[in-house]
Amino acid sequence: MDKNNDVPIQLLLEKIEKLSSGMQEAVAWAIAHWGLVEWLCKDQEMTDEEIERQKAAAIEKNDDLLLLLLCAVQVFNGLDEALDE
Repeated sequence: MDKNNDVPIQLLLEKIEKLSSGMQEAVAWAIAHWGLVEWLCKDQEMTDEEIERQKAAAIEKNDDLLLLLLCAVQVFNGLDEALDE
């Protein structure tokens, strides 16, 4: 394996280890089902305000997977906006 690729992977693993166990499980699920995550989260018509409301509700309910998916929606929305510029 390329040693240069090991550094970013190690940094990612260190960050994941600092997450709660529920969020670690959500991240592992999202990685394993990335195609589904992309399908669910890309091209959503949610406003930033609606996403923030939903994220607050997910945090209140300790729903780590929903929180992760809502963050993915934000990322995909940001990518779409960047590509439109």
